[in-house]
Amino acid sequence: MSLMNEVVYNNLNEVLDKQAAAQADKTVVQYEDKKLTFGQFREKSLKLANVFLSLGAKKNDFIGIQTSNSIEFAVSIYACWRIGAVATPLISLWQTREVAEAVDRAKIGIMVVKSSITSVAAKMCKTEGVKTIIIGDTSSYKELPGFVGEFWDMIEKAPATDPKVEVGRNDLASCHFTSGTTGQSKGVLHDHIGYLYAGVVHTKTFSLTSDEFIYLVLPMYHIFGFVNLASTLFTGGSIRMLDKFDPQVLLKSFEDPSMTLFCGVPSIYKMLMTQDNVESFKVSPKNRFFISGAGPLPPETEAALNERLLRGNGRTCQAYGSTEDICVGTANFEKPIPGAIGKAMPGCSLELVDDDGNILPYGKDNVGEVVNQGPHVMLGYLGDPKAADIIDHATTDPVLKPIKGREGIWYWSGDVGYRDENGVFFLTDRSKDIAKVSERLVYPSEIEVTLRNHPGIKEIAVLGVPHKTYGEQLLAVVVPTVEWKDKTNELEAALRGIAEKELAKYKIPRHWWFKNQLQTNSLGKVLKKEYRDQFKKLMEKGKIE
Repeated sequence: MSLMNEVVYNNLNEVLDKQAAAQADKTVVQYEDKKLTFGQFREKSLKLANVFLSLGAKKNDFIGIQTSNSIEFAVSIYACWRIGAVATPLISLWQTREVAEAVDRAKIGIMVVKSSITSVAAKMCKTEGVKTIIIGDTSSYKELPGFVGEFWDMIEKAPATDPKVEVGRNDLASCHFTSGTTGQSKGVLHDHIGYLYAGVVHTKTFSLTSDEFIYLVLPMYHIFGFVNLASTLFTGGSIRMLDKFDPQVLLKSFEDPSMTLFCGVPSIYKMLMTQDNVESFKVSPKNRFFISGAGPLPPETEAALNERLLRGNGRTCQAYGSTEDICVGTANFEKPIPGAIGKAMPGCSLELVDDDGNILPYGKDNVGEVVNQGPHVMLGYLGDPKAADIIDHATTDPVLKPIKGREGIWYWSGDVGYRDENGVFFLTDRSKDIAKVSERLVYPSEIEVTLRNHPGIKEIAVLGVPHKTYGEQLLAVVVPTVEWKDKTNELEAALRGIAEKELAKYKIPRHWWFKNQLQTNSLGKVLKKEYRDQFKKLMEKGKIE
């Protein structure tokens, strides 16, 4: 059931205006020893908005932001929204070529870049048609043609007047470039109503209030971190940012008696549980949830978090969402359910469908693709931002399309799972990662779960790779524990034995690679495509069959 009648704002600027009027002196964002109150945050964002306008920015222009988590990042986002521009965060780990491609695709004319990202900052200051604002030391950039000033210096000199650009619910708010685990990154477009609606949904799902104090270590260039900021301001809470993940620093942060909520990804929680001194930390008694998203949280990690770290001060909560739906999907918000991603969030329409769009009934034998519908779903993927229709329909239309028996357009997520009779969803795999061996579908996650309990496995990823006869075969990439690092032949034999005992013959990996670590993106997702590409190259050279 839609919650549209509970959206009371016309744009995200009205949210900030209301909070600044109601609690001007309350701290809203913190980073290290720096902090801004709601009143100060609004003032700085108004000043930067006027800086953008003075540089020729117009409504619907894409403005690039590349920096780690920081107050500057947050101010830049809201300055974009104040003038109706499209906040376009670029992954801080991206190098010059990747940034240049995104700048070209989004036709970015203004960039905000942290000076410590030296190669990118220099490149942007040399790029024709791009006016670059540098955060931090500007000594290396002052003579470059595209350099226009230092971030805080420009803000200080600008007026704090509201430019009063008319911004509506359906105007563009953001463009997030996906991390590209399955190919070239795509620009995901969201409007203001998407974030306003997500704010209502997240507030209802997790009972958020103005008392929230959230620690943020997730990168804000990713939708999971980005929406942490937007939803915190929506509720009138406070957020403290960390710009990088350090297990000991984060564990110490959890002891802050004001903390009420933390969001992370499985790789963060796994790393926390490897710390020998994890039991020595006492989590804030005000904490209610450790929310995990962006991938399945292994049951053993979830149990360890509850037993060794939280110890009754809140609980873990698995949630599910994506860049394309602003993290509005499912969550175990009512009670923990091991292995599940929970029920649909209030106001979120979710179904499971087969390849033809038929809605599937309950039951674990009825595995289908998760589809999502609502104001939170993206408008589409970025095409030409200067065209009348900026959507790339060749890329968008396959994932935004109807289903049978329901009205409207739905987002086909590519995630595969089932739901039980209580409406609880369970993911089995990404459809892109499903292998087809001798015309039989194989879910790699099933094999990973079967094998990962062996004491010799630290991490494992299973994927489909080409086979001349069978179409596809299975490759297992294994990171052994220290004790088994020099005994990979024995480990492979042991794992084959488990697979032969537990799995059908066609599900047994034919190839085994042993690595020191898995290749992952910045959020800890395994880059299976990289291994697939490596395998193909070896096949082409005749070094593997």
